[in-house]
Amino acid sequence: MLGINRKIKDLLNDLDVIVGYDPNLDCDGRYIASFNFIAINSSISEEKQTLALLHELGHACKRHNCLDRFDRLLNGSKLEREANSFLIGETIEQYLSVNNLDPEQVNGVTLLDDMGLDYSYLPVIKMCLERQYHA
Repeated sequence: MLGINRKIKDLLNDLDVIVGYDPNLDCDGRYIASFNFIAINSSISEEKQTLALLHELGHACKRHNCLDRFDRLLNGSKLEREANSFLIGETIEQYLSVNNLDPEQVNGVTLLDDMGLDYSYLPVIKMCLERQYHA
């Protein structure tokens, strides 16, 4: 984990991305491209902060055309699976909202295909949909 954290810091420094923490942020994290700034909600758990930072760093890497470096950072790590699980949860929430769907109307396999993820994430999809159903 320490090696990953160092790689994250190095990537943030190389891209000149500034990270700030705010307990009143209305979401877990946000990348503000015009300021090259990542805001993280400091009132969430440290694990969720790390996942939110990774998610927002992905946006920064996309803007700076260095997604390959971001992929290498996460490749094969436990954080990759956690980051993808976090992303799946966020994507499902947005997908339901934008399409005005109830969780039971979503086909998990189709959603995985649309997201470009393998079927090993199907249990995560089902768990996230179940959480949304009971929310």
